[in-house]
Amino acid sequence: MLLNLSELYAESLHKQISRQLTDKIVDGELSDGSELLPINVLARSQRVSKSTVHRAFESLENGGLIRDTGEIEFLKTTGPALGLSANDANKTQIVNTREGDGIIFYTDGVTETMNEKKEEYSEPRLLNLIKQIHHFDAQNIIQSLIKDLNKFQSSTYDQDDRTILMLKVF
Repeated sequence: MLLNLSELYAESLHKQISRQLTDKIVDGELSDGSELLPINVLARSQRVSKSTVHRAFESLENGGLIRDTGEIEFLKTTGPALGLSANDANKTQIVNTREGDGIIFYTDGVTETMNEKKEEYSEPRLLNLIKQIHHFDAQNIIQSLIKDLNKFQSSTYDQDDRTILMLKVF
């Protein structure tokens, strides 16, 4: 796997790795379900520490901030899924937003929706659609996502719950 890393960039090495891997997922170079190289192999091939690669991999499992430009920034998760228990300890995170930005939250029932071929809708497909419609208002983004999910979904699929929350900055 070829990544273009440099200590000359202002961006830290682990952020360069996670950004480039995310770009490869969104661009379809890495398909949903494809296995990433083991941490030690990727670290050795990129000449970085295993902890740097580990931090990069952790940041791939997050929610998303959608910039007004269509760029997607993943948000750091800080605890278990929201709402599982009243005693869950979730931390807060400050995110700087601009007019036109959006924040989307969704359950795994969205990305795990299955079609007739037993293929999952997948996060890369979701992100590709969001990049195309990021300029819509929140209601139209959700309506477009639901329409695409319903078109994709098999009529025989036993549907998991699907929840989408979209916030837009005015």
